[in-house]
Amino acid sequence: MKCPVPGVYGDDPMREYLIHSYLYYKTGDTILSDQAFDELCAWILKNYDKIDSEWKPLVEKGALKCSTYLKGHYPSVIILYAQVAVMRHAANDKDDMDFLK
Repeated sequence: MKCPVPGVYGDDPMREYLIHSYLYYKTGDTILSDQAFDELCAWILKNYDKIDSEWKPLVEKGALKCSTYLKGHYPSVIILYAQVAVMRHAANDKDDMDFLK
């Protein structure tokens, strides 16, 4: 299910949420604005039951309501995706940010 929030790439909004959450809370790097992250959280919360994602067990509705991530642990692959996203964003490869498909 593709998320319509501007700046969110890929076909798994829960993976995107984890990537951007990791960047914000663990590295201080941000690709999404606070407003876009809030919109992403609200969109996921609204569509939570319709979203099929392997990452769903890590994404709690309560955290989405607060636009935060409560578990604190991020899987290694999410960290890797986040690092690649930052490098591509820094290189201004915005047209190539859809690497998560």
